[in-house]
Amino acid sequence: LDVTAAGGGTVLVGPARVPVVTAWNTADYAFNEDGSRMYLAVGAPYDIYVVDSTGTATSMPQVQVLPGGAYPSNVEVARDGRIFAGKDGYGDDVWIFSPDGTKLATFQVAYIGVVKGQLEVSGDGLRMVTIASGHYPDVLLTFHTVAP
Repeated sequence: LDVTAAGGGTVLVGPARVPVVTAWNTADYAFNEDGSRMYLAVGAPYDIYVVDSTGTATSMPQVQVLPGGAYPSNVEVARDGRIFAGKDGYGDDVWIFSPDGTKLATFQVAYIGVVKGQLEVSGDGLRMVTIASGHYPDVLLTFHTVAP
């Protein structure tokens, strides 16, 4: 499902597809630039699953697993293919992976972690913005330079 402003606004609907993964509790998802890969931040079993979104009309097979930590809550893909994943938990709460899955960097953006669905990467891939949990009930708006 997609929407475009072209022609006065059009909703585009493709065939129904279902990721074929052994997981539950998906908190967020993202697609790469050409739409060939779908990334799922899976709250259990604590990984980022990668599926082939060009699969059959009814399924998208899992092709890779990126290591996460308890509890992945965000995933975004920059235009250059880097994968940004965040978690809602203590410790390093953001990971950056290359398109082939190599871990490039980790960040601790807040004391508790990144709020579900609240990690974004700028269009030029130079900045990462998060809404993160500090000490309850504080929330923090964070900015990080993440140039390749």
